[in-house]
Order: sequence, then C-alpha cells, then structure tokens
Amino acid sequence: MQREQADRGSADVSPIVGGIGEAGRSRSSPRKSLWSVTKARSADIQAESAQKANATPLTRFTKRKTVSQPIVASLMRLWDASWIFASAQLGICIYAFIIRPGYTFYPMRFVLIGFVAAFASSATFNGLGLYEFAEFAKVGSQTQRILAGWTAIVLLGLSVAFLTKTSAHYSRIWLVTWWAIGALGLAAGRVAVGWFHARWTETGRLQRRAAIVGGAAEALRLADDLRAGQLQIIGIFDDQKTRTIPESADIERLGGVESLVESARTTAIDEIIIALPCNAVDRITHLTKELRAIPVDIRLWIDMPARKCGVKHIEYCDGLAMATLLERPVKHWEAVYKRLTDVILSTAALIALAWVFSILAAAIKLESRGPVLFKQRRFGFNGTPFEILKFRTMYSQCTDHDAEQLTMRSDRRVTRVGRLLRRFNLDELPQLINVIKGDMSLVGPRPHPARAKAGGHLYADAVEEYAARFRVKPGMTGWAQVNGWRGETDTVEKLQKRVEHDLFYIENWSLGFDLRILFLTAVRGFIDKNAY
Repeated sequence: MQREQADRGSADVSPIVGGIGEAGRSRSSPRKSLWSVTKARSADIQAESAQKANATPLTRFTKRKTVSQPIVASLMRLWDASWIFASAQLGICIYAFIIRPGYTFYPMRFVLIGFVAAFASSATFNGLGLYEFAEFAKVGSQTQRILAGWTAIVLLGLSVAFLTKTSAHYSRIWLVTWWAIGALGLAAGRVAVGWFHARWTETGRLQRRAAIVGGAAEALRLADDLRAGQLQIIGIFDDQKTRTIPESADIERLGGVESLVESARTTAIDEIIIALPCNAVDRITHLTKELRAIPVDIRLWIDMPARKCGVKHIEYCDGLAMATLLERPVKHWEAVYKRLTDVILSTAALIALAWVFSILAAAIKLESRGPVLFKQRRFGFNGTPFEILKFRTMYSQCTDHDAEQLTMRSDRRVTRVGRLLRRFNLDELPQLINVIKGDMSLVGPRPHPARAKAGGHLYADAVEEYAARFRVKPGMTGWAQVNGWRGETDTVEKLQKRVEHDLFYIENWSLGFDLRILFLTAVRGFIDKNAY
C-alpha cells in the first residue's frame, strides 16, 4: 500500500524499495563464488554470536500482562450479587414448576427480593473482607465466611418478613431452595477464584515487575526490603557509572535512565521506584520528566519527609512508604471501559459509513492511479510503532518518505479529491480499523510521522515533554484538535500548543471527557480551515 506523510501538514509516504543493500547488489557481479557465500555465512554467525553475547539481562523478562487485582475483585463482587439475584428466580421456578406445579406467584415480587438481597450481600461481604484480593488464596476461610454471611442475610430477610407479617406470602421450601442454590454458587465462585489465584501465583502473573532508579546504596537497600513482597525487582538503573554495585549483590545495574526508557518498550515493567534522598528535589523532578514517556506507575521511596517533590499521595507497599509521582493514566476498569467504547463505536461507524467508504474509494481511483489506501509507520502507545491507515490524498509519484516537506496551501502534490478529503477530515476515516485493531483509540493525542519537524527541529527535540504523549494510545481526534490546534506545525509554538493540550487530556482523562471530545468533533471537526 502507498505510504503517506500524515496529520494535517504532512505528505504522502511510499515504502522504501531497494535501499542501500539492493543498490550495492546491483553494482556487484550477479554470480557469487562459493568462497564469498561461505564468508558471508561466517560473518552472519559471528554477528549472531556477538548479539547473544551483548544481550541485555532484561531479555529473560518476557512480555506478559500482570493480572489486574481491582478487576478480579470487582468481577467477584459482580458474580456474588448476580448469582444471589438469579438464584432467587431459579428457586421460585423450581418450586412453582417442579415441586408444586400450578403454584401462583407474582414474578415482580421475587425480582424485588432478589435485587434487595443482592445489594445487601454486596455490602455484607465487603464488610467481611471477602473482596480483598490477597484473601482469595484462602479458599477454606473464604467459603466459610461467605456461607456465614449468606445465611445471615437470609435469616435477616426472614426476620423482616416475620415482623411485617408478610412471611405467609412466601414458601419455606422456596426459601430453603434459594439458600441452597445461592450457597452452592457462592462457594463454587470462591473455589474457582482460589484455583485461578494459585495458577496466577505459579506463573508469576500476580507479581508486579519494578525497576529501581537511583544510587547504588539506596537502591540495594530498597531491593533487599522489597525482595519478600509482591514486587519482582528486575534491576537497577543509574546514570552515574562511577557508582558500582558489589559483585556479591544478586541484582544488576542495567544501564542509565535512557536504557530504562528503551527497555520499557520490550519488557513488561509495571512500575518504577526512584530510590534517591528526598532532598534531591531537582534530580527527582528531572527524572520524573524523563520517565513521563513510559506508561507505568512511578513512585518515590520515602526514607524521610518529602513534601517538595510533587507527591500526589502516599501508600504502603510491603510495609514501605511509597509516594506516587506519576500514575498510568488509563488502567484497570478504566482501560476496559475505554476499550469497549472504542470497539463498539468504531464498529458501528464502519457499518454506518460503508457507503461513504465506497464512494470515496471510487472517487480516488477515478482521479489518479495508485492504491485507495496507504499505510505509514507511526509511533503509538509506549512508543511502539504501528502502521496507520488513511485514504490516499496525493498523486502516487509525489511521495516523501521522511516527511521532510510539510504540505502547504495549494500544494501541487495533493489531488483534487484529496484536497476535499483533507478539508473535511474524511481521509482519516480508515483509522477506524486501527482503533478496532487496538493500535489507536477514538480519542487521544494525534500520532505524528517520526521525521516530522517544527521550526527545523524534530518534534521530540522541539518540545521537552513531547514523549509524554506516548503514555496513552494515539487517537483519531483529541483535545488539541477540537480546540483548533491541528493542521500545519511549521513553528515550535504551534507544536507546543498541541503538546500542552495533549498533556492536559492525559492528566484529566475520564470517559466523560472522551465523550465530550467526540461530541465537539462531530460539531466542529468536519470542516478544518487549516487542512490543506
């Protein structure tokens, strides 16, 4: 597919064909001797051996997703309440259709009872500590407490019916049946989550991986304190090469902060702990800015009072005080809600706009030769590269792979159809496919070409906090776009405004904020005077 320089001020990009290697082969003899082939193979083997020798210790930490404890606890709460409600309906159906056929009852009465019991059980079980994740491993204790709680709820309901003189409306056989079915499902849920807890513990999916940043002495002391907890320390990162770690220590120094940022894109790291004296305010602030590009929780180890370091809140991890400096913007249930919204709305939009896609594809094909769609390499969540999809808006022969030349007003490379597509932002519609694939979100910072420049400087060099945009998935639209900051970024000031709005969105994200941006995009975003 044709590649194109994107966002509003970008040019079409085509894939590299040939390259230096192919050019070199075209100048060489087409026939190779056995000696040259053998020599080349030997060089490949040596290169592979050198690569293995220089492999970072982080290669043993494969990518894997840590189980979200809040989500598991919420699912158990949902299971308990849903099963208690369902068991009330199942109990009356068994009684009315099997035990006593022809029994007349009012369904809404039992629906109401089920809702009240489900609500009461949720509060009761939470008070008994049944939704604390660490307790899920204690299957026997969990089962005893939940059965005791469930029995107390049924007896309380029976007492209320007796005092209000309404117990005659309910069968004792139905009540016992309801209790038995409810107890069976609740106990089964605890056995199942206990099995999963053991499995997750065995495979290490409950253990969060942490990297320590700081001086050798503080980092080693922190690693020793955390070793017996739920954190797996993968290594120490320190920019000061003069600070060495004793060979007797069973933890390694894996490089500086720059190495940590790169490693976070290939290794599953859940959080970063800064182990520096809290009076090193400037150093901690500088590290926080550098690490903003990584979508993980960043904490400061508290070994003394620290009110000057921008602490958000303090919590205890394995008995140690940790101050949160940065948090992953979208995680746990928030990530689930955002992903569901993306998939549902994108799928609906693709179905509803199928006829628009057909008309635009035909118009593009009729005006100029070349593919209807093109792909271009962009950087998304956590700096991971992906291929973005757009409608082709330029002539196929007018390509700019490195995005060195921004699109200008009345640019001759843009076709007549392409100019209309850009004007009304219709060229970005194929990115709905990127959203469904998970490369993008409907709302988020717009992804930019890797070589795009503002004021003669690469974006990452022009704005200090540019990389912090990678903490969330890129979006089809965003807070910067609905506020008019789209189109050509020929100056650093324009790019700075985009980044400021993107960071505001990341720091204040909510599902309601996403819906607001989508609404404003529908109202303002179809016509863009800065798009050409």
